[in-house]
Amino acid sequence: QYVALTHVFPKIGLEATLGWGRERIRGFFGGLQCAPFWNWNNIWLKGISFGIEYDATPYHNEKFEPNPLARITKSKINYGFKYRFLDYMDLSAAYLKGKQICFSASMFYNFGHT
Repeated sequence: QYVALTHVFPKIGLEATLGWGRERIRGFFGGLQCAPFWNWNNIWLKGISFGIEYDATPYHNEKFEPNPLARITKSKINYGFKYRFLDYMDLSAAYLKGKQICFSASMFYNFGHT
């Protein structure tokens, strides 16, 4: 159980979230997502965004994280980079728990505009 509030600052390409949880997410958490080039005309730069978050999940508690290897954390701060490519693909890289580098790719399509 948690509650989160998000506010978007469109003029500067910033999104801020602050929340509080009492189960798996325990305590205050939050994050910032910044897309500094969102309003540029250059299609190669406007898809870049950066994010940072504070993770309030108690990974050390086996009730919430049964995998012993996943319980090890060096930091509650996670940060990453995302690139939106041609309006249908996201490529991202992140540094999680102060110990893991993660990569992902996802594709999407808005069927409402076909």
